[in-house]
Amino acid sequence: MRIETSKSGAMTKKKILIIGSGKRVHATLLPVLETLRERYSVHKICSKDDLTIRLNSLEYRTESIKNVGADELAAIDLVYLAVTKQSVPSVLKALTRYDVSGIDLLIETPVLLFKHICHASLLKRFKNVWVAEDCVALPCFDVVKDLVGRAVIGDLKQVVFNQSAYKYHGLASLKALLNCNRITSAFRKKIDAHSVRRNLRFANRKNGQVFEPRDYGKGRFILEGNKGSISDYPDAGQGNRVLEPIISNATCTGFRVGDDSTHLEQDEVGLMGKITGGSSVTSIMEPMKRVGFSRLMKSIHAGKGAYPLEEALDDMVIDYYLDKIGFFFANPLMSVKSGIGSRLLKTATRMIAR
Repeated sequence: MRIETSKSGAMTKKKILIIGSGKRVHATLLPVLETLRERYSVHKICSKDDLTIRLNSLEYRTESIKNVGADELAAIDLVYLAVTKQSVPSVLKALTRYDVSGIDLLIETPVLLFKHICHASLLKRFKNVWVAEDCVALPCFDVVKDLVGRAVIGDLKQVVFNQSAYKYHGLASLKALLNCNRITSAFRKKIDAHSVRRNLRFANRKNGQVFEPRDYGKGRFILEGNKGSISDYPDAGQGNRVLEPIISNATCTGFRVGDDSTHLEQDEVGLMGKITGGSSVTSIMEPMKRVGFSRLMKSIHAGKGAYPLEEALDDMVIDYYLDKIGFFFANPLMSVKSGIGSRLLKTATRMIAR
């Protein structure tokens, strides 16, 4: 990984402006930035409310975004945006009144609501736009991807998330695990009064299934190949290899499948916090997301970026279609990835976005 340094050899810090003060900022962003203080410095936190945020020995006072002007933005390297989805267009309009062409933007999923797609052009005014989809960088899948790459379970055919993934996050996770960014078709089927199943077909002829509702306490997942499977629960059937966290002194230090293992960096171990013995991988999803988020921030600092904007918008649109009409087909009219589809969606949502 390339690390930006100054002429003196010291690591270059990126100055970050945080817009939002909710749980994502408190529980994920600020703890991650504390471990990356050689890479990032917090310039300011903007919020609609006057708050004092305390994290260990650090204290942050929030300010109104109205106080942020052109001179201040000129000194910012990265804007992190995590506000309510209804508020995203107004915040983007407030920022893009000024020149933001030299600023990167990291925005939370699902980026925009479907009805706000017409505002996507505002995003083009930033230098780069990345999405904070930490599910594509979860540490538990390091050893899994290695085993799949070595064809330990043969040709990977399907990934099933059983109450272990949610909507567009699940789509992003499937894209990463199945190594394919193009979903050709998808269907949503109601199982009973409380449960639904999403079936997704990918361009490389692999399949994904997501069973909802999400419940990390009960959830599980399985990667199915033609010679066996990898899962985070032991009763997945014959040929199953079990993925489990490596826990020592209530600390998760890595993940293993049989004799194969991968290990966390020291800062990542700290972000995982205390873990009880016997925990399944899915049950520790929340602390794993902090590690995934940290990896995205490191990647941005190294100049590699995070989850692509195009993929996040694609996930959101497919998720919308599945919820509203129960199906999706990758064609020029339905897909936000096609020029015609993108223009059609922007035109169609321009009236309802007002």
